[in-house]
Amino acid sequence: AYKDLSGPWKELLRYYQRKEDIRIKYTQIIQQFNPLNMVKPEIIDLHPEKLLLPEREIHGNNVRYTEDGLYFSIDGASFKITLDRHYAAVGLGNSGKDEFGFLISRLVIPTSGSITIGDLKMEEIPESITGKRLGYVGAGAYMFNGTVYDNLCYALKHQPVKNEASEQDKKLEHERMLARLAGNTSDRYDDEWIDPGSIGLENPNQLVTRIIEILECVELDEDIYRYGLLSFVDQSENLNLIDRVMEAREQLRNKFQEPEIARLVEPFDQEKYNLNMTVSENLLFGTVYDEAINAEQLIDNPVINKVLQQFGLDDEFLKAGEKIAEIMLDLFSDVEPGSELFEQFSFISADDLPEFNQLLQVIRKSGLENLDPGARNRLISLPFKLIVARHRLGLITEPIQQNILEARKRIHEIAATENLGIEFFDESLYNPRISVQDNILFGKLAYGQAHAQQKLNALIADVVAGLDLRNEIIEAGLKYDVGVAGGRLSTLQRQKLAVARALLKMPDLLVINQALAGLDPASERRLIEKVRTVMQDRGIVWVLGRVQLAEPFDVVMVMEGGKILDTGSFAEMKDNNAHFQHLLASE
Repeated sequence: AYKDLSGPWKELLRYYQRKEDIRIKYTQIIQQFNPLNMVKPEIIDLHPEKLLLPEREIHGNNVRYTEDGLYFSIDGASFKITLDRHYAAVGLGNSGKDEFGFLISRLVIPTSGSITIGDLKMEEIPESITGKRLGYVGAGAYMFNGTVYDNLCYALKHQPVKNEASEQDKKLEHERMLARLAGNTSDRYDDEWIDPGSIGLENPNQLVTRIIEILECVELDEDIYRYGLLSFVDQSENLNLIDRVMEAREQLRNKFQEPEIARLVEPFDQEKYNLNMTVSENLLFGTVYDEAINAEQLIDNPVINKVLQQFGLDDEFLKAGEKIAEIMLDLFSDVEPGSELFEQFSFISADDLPEFNQLLQVIRKSGLENLDPGARNRLISLPFKLIVARHRLGLITEPIQQNILEARKRIHEIAATENLGIEFFDESLYNPRISVQDNILFGKLAYGQAHAQQKLNALIADVVAGLDLRNEIIEAGLKYDVGVAGGRLSTLQRQKLAVARALLKMPDLLVINQALAGLDPASERRLIEKVRTVMQDRGIVWVLGRVQLAEPFDVVMVMEGGKILDTGSFAEMKDNNAHFQHLLASE
């Protein structure tokens, strides 16, 4: 029918065909990415001036919830929650208590029925309000890549903190406008997002104090304190902490004068050979930060090699290396290659034993003086691992120790004019290449002393407490990197950190959904009391796995089959509710 049409009409028909084809495809795409029950854009985008909940009560009326349209995990639940009381939700695993926690914190929306705060349904309240006023911690809390501090303060990152506009900021306003028009964010990468003012604090120092209080509440302060002791502090960032650490070092040094303590540790002394350090550690007497220096292959470094030759240590180490190789072959020739003994006691790996055996045979035939440079260096490297107090082989004699001290001085002299990549130990200076704990101790743990590490830890803790230094060390520990998804933390540490994060933002209602169920009953009960103290005059809904733990709560909600069977005090439920009595008896 169209073949006899003129060219312009055919072109017009092709245009309409393409237009309708594009319209249909567009409609299909929109339908695909716009399923039913999508959250309204204004709920996400709206930012009211006052971020407050409309009322202090939450009402649930015949609430039902299902994920598949078949099984209702919440089936006709009605309730009232007052935001100044503490509620415990108990029941069997299929009672719907977990889903109840999701609904109360608005992680999911009721399939039917309603949850209201004042005149507003829960799903109609802007997320800027619920995100700030409601807190939720589940059993599988998520941690972000970053530090402990980053994860804690995530709860305070609602929007960039706008300070007084500077002239530079005013100049950037045009760029911000262009970014908005282009659909990009107008926020700058260096905007400050953490807002202490959102929880009534004035500055970051007050925020750190508040964080430490919360960490003590969830019993995570000791772990973060330990991370602080093991942290490396940049002198340019925290001069005050550096000064306090040096003061702690001085006090600890004074305690080393006591005989009982003196045998636990051998302090670093530039004029003495440290019997509890390896030969290489004694020679360098510092921390290596340049990859060009390998502590176990110092002979390969031209500067160190020259110093060893200058003081005749290369020949001494060559002889000692020969004896070490003989002893190791004698002791470990019959030991299985995969044995832990190699890692704990041997200077030579199982794979290298045959090579050293051949090397010794060459020595017996031709003598040490005829070794090729590679074999010679391998033998010279063996004594670098020796610790006099531990190995007691009698190879590093006092004359050799004195030569090592002379070589140490020469290395330090060279370092004055040439960067060797070594941060030397100096009693009067803080060493940024070792941890806070090592800077306080500034010595080496004595070998063979029972429980020496525990005793020294207690001693350091006493010194830190006496100087009121603990909080500053905890602050340093807040910079500990938790790893990918918190992988460097234990499961319980992640859960405690998640509870601390929720407490920090001071929500009107905190929902804890079996977040601490991994703790033993005594520890969980203790943390419940501490969290309730912090949340005094604010609401808690705690979904419990152990019914006995509901005793201190104001109201106990007994759930079964997606319904709230009864509410009341623990004593009332224990005396009058048969289902609650059955739950208690089954524990």
